[in-house]
Amino acid sequence: MPRFRRARTAFAPWALGLALTLSAAAQARDTAQQQAGQAYDAGMKLLREKRYREALDEFKLVEQYTPKLPQGYSGEGIALALMGEPEAATKVLRKALDLDPSFWVARRELGIIYWQINERDQAAQELSKFAELMPTDSVVNAILGQYEFGKHDYGQAAALFAKAPVRVEADPALALMEAQALLETNQTGPAVKELEDLRQRVGLTTQQSFQLAWLLGRAQQYKQAIDTLNSLPPDFPDKLGRGYGLALAYYQDRQYSKSVETLRHLQALGFVKPELFGLEGLAEEDSGHTLEAYESFRQGIYQFPKDDRNYLNAATLSVEHYNYEAAAEILSSGLKLIVDDYKLYLGRGVVYSMSRQLEKAEADYHQALDLGPQESMNYAAMGICYLDENKFDKAAEILREGVGRHPKDELLYYFLADSLMRAGT
Repeated sequence: MPRFRRARTAFAPWALGLALTLSAAAQARDTAQQQAGQAYDAGMKLLREKRYREALDEFKLVEQYTPKLPQGYSGEGIALALMGEPEAATKVLRKALDLDPSFWVARRELGIIYWQINERDQAAQELSKFAELMPTDSVVNAILGQYEFGKHDYGQAAALFAKAPVRVEADPALALMEAQALLETNQTGPAVKELEDLRQRVGLTTQQSFQLAWLLGRAQQYKQAIDTLNSLPPDFPDKLGRGYGLALAYYQDRQYSKSVETLRHLQALGFVKPELFGLEGLAEEDSGHTLEAYESFRQGIYQFPKDDRNYLNAATLSVEHYNYEAAAEILSSGLKLIVDDYKLYLGRGVVYSMSRQLEKAEADYHQALDLGPQESMNYAAMGICYLDENKFDKAAEILREGVGRHPKDELLYYFLADSLMRAGT
């Protein structure tokens, strides 16, 4: 027993010292965390008051008290960003994420800063990770919607914009993007509603009103598009874009004389473009003025002899009036100047097919295929020509090749099935 008491007596100071040390460390840690929390709260309050430099000092204190926690670095990054120092902000926010990759505040802010400095891919990478945890954040969804819109993934863009209705409603640029994304994905009804809301909005810039008019035209709201274009100020800088858009809307609204009048006014101002002559010719023809239409297309060819559009327009006009010889001559004259244009070969092949000159048509389709193997219509035209010549096996062969290159073209499948059935397969 005495020996036990001596051992116990000898042990007591050591145990007591350890306990006191641990207790002191715990108290110090608790005190440091408490001070860090107070400094962090103070920093956030200063941020809301736009006292960014003072907020930065508070976040520095947080880092001193708790150097292995991300909160201080995250706050510092936000302050630096608001002070106009994005590069420094991204470095500090990266440090916060190195300490804790799941610290969503830092990741969100980092993504937003990347977006602001036009590092779009990095912004999307960070914000996509954040969206997995917080899928309803409107700021993040609005940014990701713009990113997908820029990549022409309109379905994804529309879905993301739908998750940020308040921000989209508040920002006309976002609303215009959403409307276009809806139109691109054949959601015409919601797109028209969005565009009508924009028409009623006060404070659109002239460029936004111009974009709105074009989208209204795409949504087949032609009268609204005309009204919007006519409401632009006389000094609107893009006179060609406004005038052509107005002429196109008049044409689509079947106001052909106004379309022609607008196009001729543009030409009088010195604007000469192939599409102006093309649209003028279409408006003249739909007005019943065939000779005037032909003259418009001829002027387009004369002014732009190496642009294929008005050769094709003039040839189409000739075909509509059953003048296949004139159509072939027009396209042949174009091929003398534009020798590698698959569209002219394809067009002339169609003319030859319609006039039952199938050997000449087959030769032109071969040329079109050689020059434009990426175009599914060339395979369809060649296949149809072989069908007309009763060359069913050749038709099936070329149409199979077309299906291999263009697996989403339904027309190719239709004629492939037709050729197989005619061949007895």
